Amino acid sequence: HDRKLVVGSAGIGPAGRRLIDAIPKDAIVIGLTATPAYSEEHSVQTALGPCMHELSVPEAIRTGCLAPVRAMVVKAKADVSGVKIASNGQYDAHELTAQLEKQGVAQGAIKLYKQAFDSQSGVCFCGTVKYSEAVARRFTEAGIPAVALSGQTPEATRDLIFKDYADGKIKIL
Repeated sequence: HDRKLVVGSAGIGPAGRRLIDAIPKDAIVIGLTATPAYSEEHSVQTALGPCMHELSVPEAIRTGCLAPVRAMVVKAKADVSGVKIASNGQYDAHELTAQLEKQGVAQGAIKLYKQAFDSQSGVCFCGTVKYSEAVARRFTEAGIPAVALSGQTPEATRDLIFKDYADGKIKIL
């Protein structure tokens, strides 16, 4: 009996859903993800079915798989239903950024940062490069030095950003 094994990052967003739908029904699927909930409608369970094992962040820290971290996860209740989905299955970055900006999602993150982490260095993860640039701009406007960093950032620039971050000149990446 020919059995197949598909291993990879559990792509649970719109683009990943098309890939998952194309997997043969008799395949054994192992889904690995650091972000189990893409949105209310898209999660690892809705994409792949029941979860056999999940390693929580506290458990991963206790077992030495992750370094201790002080973090806060905030699920923004942003309405993105009107945002166009591009041909690649991803939200249109410009429309998504405009919608999140309009709804003040970054301001909520800044308020939370000031309450829980004020003056500490940190990392703020965003869904798109375009939105990370907008969020960094909002943090900076609020008096918290921030820089957007992505795979598109040239290596020499990244090196300077990391030096400034290590020196405390940049508070948020």
